[in-house]
Amino acid sequence: MTVAAVGTNSQALWYLTRGFGMVALILLTVTTVLGLAQAGRFARPVLPRFVISALHRNGSLLAMSAIAVHVITAVLDTFAPIRIIDLFIPYASRYRPFWTGMGALALDLLLAVVITSLLRERIGHRVWRAVHWAAYASWPVAVVHGL
Repeated sequence: MTVAAVGTNSQALWYLTRGFGMVALILLTVTTVLGLAQAGRFARPVLPRFVISALHRNGSLLAMSAIAVHVITAVLDTFAPIRIIDLFIPYASRYRPFWTGMGALALDLLLAVVITSLLRERIGHRVWRAVHWAAYASWPVAVVHGL
């Protein structure tokens, strides 16, 4: 299936949006558990701490990639009239404002975590850690959005 074929097939976009949303939620769950394991200093001889750290970082990148596809296909899908502004402003959407707003709130929290992670060396560990706690808040918000 080509990109042009997906772009003209609203049903394909509907399935892609929901499918990548589920994949993103699963990856976000795994990443959250790995983050908790890393913060709790969980390490075993079978699974050293550097492995947990690498899995957490790479899982986060994969989760954000799935979220990007979820968001892009949601905007392109004509089934639900979601505007670009609805992605970032919680509860501004005309389409199911509560559920879409929860998704926008989860996205905002995750973007704050990503941006501060990229700027970690410049902003310092304390600020990064304070904002990084928002990732734990984003998970239940994303679960509610998924419902």
